[in-house]
Amino acid sequence: MHKLQNSISAEDAEACVTLQTKACQSISSPISKLNHPQQLEKNNVTSVQLSNMALKGMSLICLLFIATSVISISRAQNPLAFRRKHLTLLDTIDHNRCNSEMRNKRIAMTRDGCKKLNTFIHAREEVIDATCTMGKVHVIKGQEYKKSIHKFRVTNCRLSGEYPNDCEYMAEKSAWKYIVISCDQNDRPVHFAGTLNW
Repeated sequence: MHKLQNSISAEDAEACVTLQTKACQSISSPISKLNHPQQLEKNNVTSVQLSNMALKGMSLICLLFIATSVISISRAQNPLAFRRKHLTLLDTIDHNRCNSEMRNKRIAMTRDGCKKLNTFIHAREEVIDATCTMGKVHVIKGQEYKKSIHKFRVTNCRLSGEYPNDCEYMAEKSAWKYIVISCDQNDRPVHFAGTLNW
């Protein structure tokens, strides 16, 4: 399998795990308050039974929360976001344009600071969309993607300086490469996975 030249972001997955942990912790306090000898005796419930009930309840809530978070993440990846981050009709992108495009399209800043790398594809929307219907299946770690049937001219904007409220980028030389993307149920690109030389 060919190595991708642009890694897949794990920001949303990390946020899901963090939120899941907080949700599970938040329900532990009310349950512990019920573990009082008088209350247990009154309701004829043993501490072991209560513990088992609490564990089952926590497990169900955590599983539900994870499922909801995953759905939210998948919905966050949409054709509009893909076009904003990766499509450009500019003939060329130099250092100045890298910075202006990253700022104007609100790509630079992420929850974890400046985005390290962003790839712009020099092509029209409908040409890139064709990769979803005509592209070849390309599997990465068990996940199916679509690899374009022809090369696109792409330009990478790579982070060169990170400041408290600003990010500086350098443009790498444009190159012709195959693109690897994932698509939604309507055959529209929603995630850029990387590029391949062959």
